[in-house]
Amino acid sequence: MQVICDNLLIPTRLHQVDREPNQEFERNELLYRRFKVREPFDEWLNNNRISAAIFPVDRKGDSLNRDLYCESYKDVLYNIEVDGVDISYYGVVGFSCKEVFDCPCFTDELGNVYDIRLQHEPEPCMYPHSVIKVYKNGQYDSAVKSRTANANFRDVLISTLTLYKPYSF
Repeated sequence: MQVICDNLLIPTRLHQVDREPNQEFERNELLYRRFKVREPFDEWLNNNRISAAIFPVDRKGDSLNRDLYCESYKDVLYNIEVDGVDISYYGVVGFSCKEVFDCPCFTDELGNVYDIRLQHEPEPCMYPHSVIKVYKNGQYDSAVKSRTANANFRDVLISTLTLYKPYSF
């Protein structure tokens, strides 16, 4: 795996190697997320507010990197996929773990309670890799679909974002 990571030009400091996941997130720890703008290009930032279109919280988990294991926000711009696609033009936003911890639960019309949680899920070439997952009634299930809950969480998190790097066209 080391050779693949090196071929992808990912610095050794970001490789998982023998490090185990660390599920202890500190409230003030920062999380970075890269984003790609889809058309129409001019709508990703409206009135200095980041658009919901670039920040989905889906049922699979929203991918981000932990600042604790990064040299800077730029580390989220390394592409760990073998496709070799250049993603250096992507934008980067961030927020603190506190925003996830303090995000209110959402109850749907059937009484199901949804919440979001952080999970450190290192990739072989990207140890900082983590996800935000949506839980339903205290259980994670990748089949859980609630557009209303997802939109609620997304809107709360968007209001706390800091723009670290704008998208480059």
